[in-house]
Amino acid sequence: MRDGLGNEIDGCAVSYSLETPVRGVSINEITGEITVSPDAEASKAVVIASAQNTAGQPITRKTSVIIYSLNFSFGSGAAADNQTMVTAETAYDDALGFGIEGAAENNSGYLSGSDIVFKANVAAGKVYNITVSYEGTLYLEKYNRYLTGIKKDTNSALTSKTYEVAVVGDGETVGKGILDLNLAGTGKLASVKIEEQPVKTAGEKPAWIEIGDSTVAQNPSWGYVLAGKWQSYPELAGAVDNFRNMGRGARQLTSFYNEGLLDSVLRTIRPNDVVSISGMGTNGYSGTIEDFKAQLNYYIDSVIQMGGKVILGSYTPNGNWGSYKGKVYNEQTETFTGKRYDDFDVALYEVYQSRKDDKNILGYVDIGAITDELMTAEVRKARDAAGGSGAAADEAAANKAEELLKWYPNDFNHYTGDLSNLILPELTKQVATLIKR
Repeated sequence: MRDGLGNEIDGCAVSYSLETPVRGVSINEITGEITVSPDAEASKAVVIASAQNTAGQPITRKTSVIIYSLNFSFGSGAAADNQTMVTAETAYDDALGFGIEGAAENNSGYLSGSDIVFKANVAAGKVYNITVSYEGTLYLEKYNRYLTGIKKDTNSALTSKTYEVAVVGDGETVGKGILDLNLAGTGKLASVKIEEQPVKTAGEKPAWIEIGDSTVAQNPSWGYVLAGKWQSYPELAGAVDNFRNMGRGARQLTSFYNEGLLDSVLRTIRPNDVVSISGMGTNGYSGTIEDFKAQLNYYIDSVIQMGGKVILGSYTPNGNWGSYKGKVYNEQTETFTGKRYDDFDVALYEVYQSRKDDKNILGYVDIGAITDELMTAEVRKARDAAGGSGAAADEAAANKAEELLKWYPNDFNHYTGDLSNLILPELTKQVATLIKR
């Protein structure tokens, strides 16, 4: 009890009680702490705070809290023990903490309708088991018009399925935990049970998880090659306890999310694990540069929300194909110049620059520049080995350059394992330095 100046009043203790008893709910009379048992009844509990002023007159204040189970049943009829009933009239509201968006119809034991959305407030940055009884096609965690939700199964009749999902935001803001379930088209929803998985603990050293497209993830790109021998690089082995190649070919930011691939990454993250985002292609991407930046920022924020750290990296250089033919190697200066400066390559670096002061973003690895420098160094080694100058040295340098250009055998994106093995010592050294500093 305090006076108008905020000072405690001696002898005027506050006691707490429930206005009406609620099954499974108790309150500590001294602290006001509410305890909810597993068999609690879903309801609104009114808390009364009581005290006396210095004149001995009673003072009371009331506030209410919504108490509900994360075990929901839908439609008409009475909820079973430990379940919270949701009807077509239970519109989602932040204060309530759960509810429906869109039109739905009550049926005995389920809701039916078109494009039904159910939302429930949960803690962000955690992984949940979601057991859903539904008919139709289910999507989890819709974010925007591009990240339209993680597609799950299509059920032709009411069927119960359990899924794991990481919750990081509310569809607009990362950090506000709202789990959303979307039934696309005509569907039925009978029950939803949400259970939080145990919190992961940090390892003695972080894991390094890499995501990208085929230029990083598929055989023989650098992420694929590294997965088989990461422990052979001393600096990296001293900085991490594992390396996981979780990229996927023919994907970009949109499809990687909607297919649940980012969710798979988020669900594996332990505190302080590191996720590198590089070579995430624009295969079939239909958005603008600003859309690309927004989605990349969502990826970054999601990793951080789950307790991880982020390293951004450039794409591998262009090969000597198509519109880049004759532009990735300068015969006069004997230098490789394949580093990419296309719109999306620049956009990725601009996102890094705008966020580089965030302590959860460990740094940027310029894989394109690393590769150009190392390939150029190989040409110079060949020249030096042939005497440094003169016709024989000129020929040796030209032959080496021709050999390196063939490391892109089929197109300007995909390269041989020779290139991966060339860049990995320096790439892993730089990543290890960022992780350990």
